Amino acid sequence: DTLILYALSSINFIASLVLLTILTRNLLKLRRERAEQRLGSKFKTKMVVFSIGISLLPGILQFFFAYGLLNTSLDIWFGSPTSKFYASANNMQQIFLQRELEDLAKLSRTLLRLTNLRGQQQNLILDEDEKRLLQREYNNQQLRFLAVNLSDTTPFSQGEDISQLKELIQAKEQVKLGNTYARWINGDDLRIIYLVVGQPIIESTRDPIGGIFLVKQIPQNLADSFVAVIKQSEDRDRLSRNAKQFKITNLYLLGAMTLLLIFAATWIALYVASGITIPIQALAEATQALTRGNYDIRVLCPAEDELAALVQSFNQMAAQLSENRYNLELAAKEQRETNRALEERRRYIETILQSLSTGIISLDSEHLMITINQAALNILQCEQVAIARTPVDRLFNSANQEEVLRLVRKARRAGQVNREMEIHSQTSLLHTSITVTPLRDKNGIFQGSVLMIEDISGLITAQRSAVWSEVARRMAHEIKNPLTPIQLCAERIAKNSQKVSDKLEQKYIQVVEECTTTIKQEVATLQRMVDEFSRFARLPQAQLKAGDLNEVAQETLKLYEDRLDDIKLQTSFGQNLPPINLDKEQVKRTLVNLIDNAAEAMLNAPERILSISTEYLNEQDVIRLTLSDTGHGINPEDREKLFHPYFSTRKRGTGLGLAIVSHIITDHLGKIQVEDNKPCGIKFIIELPIIASRVE
Repeated sequence: DTLILYALSSINFIASLVLLTILTRNLLKLRRERAEQRLGSKFKTKMVVFSIGISLLPGILQFFFAYGLLNTSLDIWFGSPTSKFYASANNMQQIFLQRELEDLAKLSRTLLRLTNLRGQQQNLILDEDEKRLLQREYNNQQLRFLAVNLSDTTPFSQGEDISQLKELIQAKEQVKLGNTYARWINGDDLRIIYLVVGQPIIESTRDPIGGIFLVKQIPQNLADSFVAVIKQSEDRDRLSRNAKQFKITNLYLLGAMTLLLIFAATWIALYVASGITIPIQALAEATQALTRGNYDIRVLCPAEDELAALVQSFNQMAAQLSENRYNLELAAKEQRETNRALEERRRYIETILQSLSTGIISLDSEHLMITINQAALNILQCEQVAIARTPVDRLFNSANQEEVLRLVRKARRAGQVNREMEIHSQTSLLHTSITVTPLRDKNGIFQGSVLMIEDISGLITAQRSAVWSEVARRMAHEIKNPLTPIQLCAERIAKNSQKVSDKLEQKYIQVVEECTTTIKQEVATLQRMVDEFSRFARLPQAQLKAGDLNEVAQETLKLYEDRLDDIKLQTSFGQNLPPINLDKEQVKRTLVNLIDNAAEAMLNAPERILSISTEYLNEQDVIRLTLSDTGHGINPEDREKLFHPYFSTRKRGTGLGLAIVSHIITDHLGKIQVEDNKPCGIKFIIELPIIASRVE
């Protein structure tokens, strides 16, 4: 029993440690999850704390109640009343058995007296009557054994089946010694109780010569009660000795049950919380995956009831989002293709617009600019800075703003309009043709306008040049006709006055000579002017041949060796210039005209520097010749008139030199422009195209 108690105690202790370890592990794991701020850890903590609190209070109450009840029961079981009860029961058993033994001993003495077995040796015999007496008492007293031993004989014996009983043998030994033997014993079957009595037969000499032996069996019902009492008493004594160990074992058992209850509550709480938090955590992780663009994510963790419906709804939403994303990607791909095509088309249109020499400006319905090409910027002399969404009138000066807006409004009402307009800039006056075209959608709603600006200054100049050529031809014809007779008359007057000089007064002759001289001089001047008109009107067609512009420029400069008084000549000729188509004589005439004008402009200049340079512009496929001086320059308002016929800033100039220069450059398919030279003077820039085969 002690071994069993120790085994139970050990098992309870080990179970308690195991439960405590698992519980501590779960709590530490929950603490780590809370420290890491994992999703659902706070909910798990609340569930565990609540469950432990719910289970701990009744568990502790049950533990102390059961432990107190157990101690009270043990105290009652092993206390004084129970001990007295078992002591009284044992006393009663002893008294009963002792009384039975006394009665049996008394019976043995009575049988010795009745059988007259006391006395001398010669009287120690049993007759038939005595034997019948013994037999009757054997039956009446329900004895199990009755025997009379006389020396070496046994004249009477009944119940031989227990004659070998160990206590009966001991009784015979005691009787031989002259002692009376009386004891109750258990048989081989512990439930059988025997009363054994041995009475010695004493002769007159006080020596035992035999004995009578009686064995009586206690009734079985009494024996069973006695045995039960004895067994209960022994069990109680054994349990009483192990009461402390039993208390410790039960304490461990109750502690293990309490820990099991707390562990079960904790495990149930964790299980319930996991059933909620695991799907929620899976949903949260899946949601984060969705935010990162993973639309193929699905929640596969098991869930029940409403959470199962939530997980299913999430998966359906993710599937719908994945499908929508696929559709959006297809739509986006198509949109990108469309945008790419539109962008390519837009770039193509912009390239075309940028390559046009005509200025193009697009406006919205509020007359704000949307796009503008480089030609328009060049014509209007603007920089492309914050032009988008700017009112169109901001591109023009105050003199043209109202007129441009009037054209845009008129086009909105009446359709396409066109007007020639002089645009004033800071440095020049441009002759332009502005066409405004309204833009309408298929429903006829006004969407905006398109302005086309063409610089027709060259056209105007060419028209004027053609007109002036015709005027010059007619003027030369009309002036030349009267000049000849005037000149002839003057010569005739002079000739005749010399013949009759002797007859005329000297004063008259002097007047005639002076008048004829003046007439001749003025006629010569008019003749020279007529010649200039004629050359301008009948300027020969340029004979273009491949040539080197540097070579023509250097040959022209040789004409001015030792003729440029106090003028510093600076040259910078580009290397390896490609050939161009030119008429050498006309180009020389152009350079001579420009150099003469520059030399005359620098007559009163403090510093006189004439610079000539050439360079090849690869992107434009032209050769640029730049000629600049440090003279007095030209007024901005006269710059546009500079190449007009009969415009001159000199008192004696005919105004045809620069007009001829412009005509020659135009015949060479080039262009000439004038700019201010820094810090003073003027700069002529001539650009001539290279040969077409060279471009290819």
